[in-house]
Amino acid sequence: MLTCSFSCFTGLSSASEKKLWELGCLAWDQFEYLPEKTFSPKKMNNIRWQIDQATIALKAGMPDYFLNRFANPDKIRVLEKFQKESAVIDIETTGLTQDSEITSIAVLKHGKIFTYVKDINLSNFLESLKDINLIITFNGTRFDLPFIKKSFKIDLPIPHLDLLPVLKQLGYVGGQKKCEAALGLKRRFSTGLDGRAAVSLWKSWQRHQIQSDLKHLIFYNAEDVFMLEKLTVQSYNLAMKKFPISMKIKSSISDKMLTKGHIVNFVL
Repeated sequence: MLTCSFSCFTGLSSASEKKLWELGCLAWDQFEYLPEKTFSPKKMNNIRWQIDQATIALKAGMPDYFLNRFANPDKIRVLEKFQKESAVIDIETTGLTQDSEITSIAVLKHGKIFTYVKDINLSNFLESLKDINLIITFNGTRFDLPFIKKSFKIDLPIPHLDLLPVLKQLGYVGGQKKCEAALGLKRRFSTGLDGRAAVSLWKSWQRHQIQSDLKHLIFYNAEDVFMLEKLTVQSYNLAMKKFPISMKIKSSISDKMLTKGHIVNFVL
């Protein structure tokens, strides 16, 4: 879908993009076949130049080039080309205040879920990002990434796709679980749990060292990224409905994946 997109180019709105599609121009390499009077000569040349720049950015593996140019919900279009090198990330914390700390991080990449827990293996988290070119979160701009940057004292320059504003533009508002329900996605292990429950589970684990508390926290965190990956794919496919050619993508995970045997670095 990325090479079929024109709304990422300066001077071309979504309406202009739709016009190009209606004229039969469904990809960058088809732009040359358009009548020269489609736009002004200056604008035609400018679009050609931008196509060349976008082609270079795509070959260089630069999703941020497109994320910085697309409006919501079109940012989701980067998923098609960068899904294989993306990581879905979700954190749990001791609370929402500035002095709160990360208790666990779940990372879904390459079809596996990696879990990292405070005082056990949390320091290994950054290792999971070495081969990643796109981070996907839900509300990570305001929550997950600031906590990660503060906790690990890093800038974290990896391009970031925040699904919350994408879903909002698609008509789905509220938290992640509300969006999941609206799209017909059902949880298996953490039904009824929320961020407050995750805080309580961590506090109970710290006080009593009951293994089931930590297990429930880890599975809750793991299911967050498991469901977020599905939510991301559904968002992409919803956004693609307005494109004249079907270009759906599939989830990189199966429903059987969320078990202890498929979670890497499971700490119990």
